[in-house]
Amino acid sequence: MRYTIKQLIPDKVKEKDAYAAKIKGKFFIFDKESLEEYKKFNNELFRIVIENGYLARILKTLSEDNKICFFHEWLMREDVEKFRDNNKEWKKGIVHIHHLTFCKGVNIKKYLKVMMGDKHYSLHGTIHLGDIEESDLEDTPIIKL
Repeated sequence: MRYTIKQLIPDKVKEKDAYAAKIKGKFFIFDKESLEEYKKFNNELFRIVIENGYLARILKTLSEDNKICFFHEWLMREDVEKFRDNNKEWKKGIVHIHHLTFCKGVNIKKYLKVMMGDKHYSLHGTIHLGDIEESDLEDTPIIKL
């Protein structure tokens, strides 16, 4: 079953605070805040990549320790620190960012949640939505980045 962006994030679409951008051939959804953050994330030191359907970046210079940085993790970095400060459970496992819409293309803080990796894995054992298609966008404006 396919879901439109209007069905996944109805409040943001209604407020006209949802924007679609086609990056590396895939659609990603932002609001004003996450769009500004993406502009900081996408700087000249990094190359934007899509890794397993997620928006990410990697250093342009090649090195053995060149790690991928996922945009949704980078966007939620302050929330991850708060989670770690308030939750000593994180020392027992890995902290993950869950897309509450079950759609990897929605990169809006309101629809992302910090949680323990084991809980995240158990959620994804049941549901996963595919990539966003242009037909899913309906009234969502497409912007050029």
